[in-house]
Amino acid sequence: MDKEVERVRPEYLEPIGKKRSGFPLLLLVGIAVAVLAALGLKQHMETQAAWRERFDKAQPKAPPTDPAADEERRVRLAGLQEQRRQAEERYIRDRLDEVVKEEEAGNIKCIQGTAFRRIPGGWENIPNIRCSN
Repeated sequence: MDKEVERVRPEYLEPIGKKRSGFPLLLLVGIAVAVLAALGLKQHMETQAAWRERFDKAQPKAPPTDPAADEERRVRLAGLQEQRRQAEERYIRDRLDEVVKEEEAGNIKCIQGTAFRRIPGGWENIPNIRCSN
């Protein structure tokens, strides 16, 4: 090329220094990332092994039970269930009796089978209680 065409760097700009390579720094960062990834993978594998050891063991089997004790337990449970059913029926009957008395007193309305009681400013439905109308 011709020397006249060559560009001249203006004086107010600093001179261009040597070209430097970023390769060593990039290599160092790459090695650091690889080491951290390997350490993270190692820790993950150790954690998984510890969880498997702790929770995947065979569950201890229940000791054999006595059939007579099982039958006694079943009888006792049946008795308790019957007592509970009777108590619930008694509670519902008592609530229905209260509703009937309140209905006769004019404090309860029955609309399409749902009982409503008078409250200040209006009416409120009574949960779990159905009435006869």
